[in-house]
Amino acid sequence: ISQRQHQVINAEEEAKKGFSVNLGLGKQVSKKKILETVENLLENYELRQAMSRKGKQLIDAKGAERIAEIILSSIKNGQG
Repeated sequence: ISQRQHQVINAEEEAKKGFSVNLGLGKQVSKKKILETVENLLENYELRQAMSRKGKQLIDAKGAERIAEIILSSIKNGQG
């Protein structure tokens, strides 16, 4: 659920790649649609596993580590 219009584009792309579900802009999403989507995910183990696999292929989950390395490098080089 995107909170701002500019987030919708990324959410759409992530959903197309198969590792997320895009419900659109928050103020336009009904409670019923949210509930239906969550129930579908809870009831569909295979879908959750497929989304997990896709996400792991596309995202290395090391972003925080890279940021920490940049910060430490800046400090060591007297830039921070």
